[in-house]
Amino acid sequence: MKTDAEAGGDNGMYYSASDLVLLHGDPAVATFDMLEKIFIDLHPCISKAREYAKSDSPILIESAASPELEMLAQAIHNGSERRKESYAVITLSGTTNETQENVLFGDPKTGRRGAILDSNHGTLMIQGIDKLTLPMQAQLARVIRTKRVRSHTNYAEYRYVDLRIIGSTSKNLTELRNQFLFRSDLLFTFRALRLRILKLRERPNDVRNMLDFYLQDFNKRYKTQHILTERARERLLLYPWEGNVTQLEAFCERMILTAPEQKLKDDYIESLLNELYEQDSAFYEQRKDNTQPIQPELTTAVPQSNDVYRDVVAACLKRNNGNRRKTAQELGISTTTLWRKIQYYHLNE
Repeated sequence: MKTDAEAGGDNGMYYSASDLVLLHGDPAVATFDMLEKIFIDLHPCISKAREYAKSDSPILIESAASPELEMLAQAIHNGSERRKESYAVITLSGTTNETQENVLFGDPKTGRRGAILDSNHGTLMIQGIDKLTLPMQAQLARVIRTKRVRSHTNYAEYRYVDLRIIGSTSKNLTELRNQFLFRSDLLFTFRALRLRILKLRERPNDVRNMLDFYLQDFNKRYKTQHILTERARERLLLYPWEGNVTQLEAFCERMILTAPEQKLKDDYIESLLNELYEQDSAFYEQRKDNTQPIQPELTTAVPQSNDVYRDVVAACLKRNNGNRRKTAQELGISTTTLWRKIQYYHLNE
């Protein structure tokens, strides 16, 4: 990884290729002015973000993964006093507690400092903050509250850190809190400065702008001159686009690449939508119906409960032979909280 000196004037963090899955340095290039020109229907959200950028407190962005999410986070960084400092992004989906600790707080075995220290004085974007394990939630809440990170080699030593944290989620954190999957202190810390990016299907003006942009962009890229008929255009404007801008972009490229004629008619659009988003699911449903059932002895044991946290607590208790003190330490909670959860989930029966 490059040092701050080697990074020069670029405010994006640099990491080795092995880090890119979990930790990547995205140069923060987006600005609020740029977003306002592109996303008309997001103006209220962008205006609120401008005000939040003045603060150093954590910000929560409620949104599915999308270009808008990444651009909004970059704009907040560039609209703040930290714009000349580092901007780093980490993704937590599918990671273990150990991996999360190494990525956030460093790994003494490899000598890496971790994303929090690497982002000191700058901004750290945590994508999928709902994926944080409970022990990591506790550590992150402590860092936000005390502005200190504990040393790996001496637990009595702490290092001061000054950074802004932006968290994103597509989940209902309040519901996760009710299921004991998200800490109350972290929830209330992040929800004070909350932004919500509306889904693309709720933003008709943005769909129109993005459709025009991608049509022009792919025509230019592939040296074509395709145009949409009025009915075809209307069909695309009314489509829900559950995958947001990413789905719309991919569809437009395919639409241009396989267009049968210069004018893109509604029957072609309808057949393409059906091929990409309807026939696909039907194919897998058919495969599922025609697949021979898996023998029970070949499957792994699946918890019977629909409550994931109950299964976690039960598994920890079993692993520790019912020792509540060890179980509480492993879960990162107090023995009193563990007792309450045991009562709540009827695990003592």
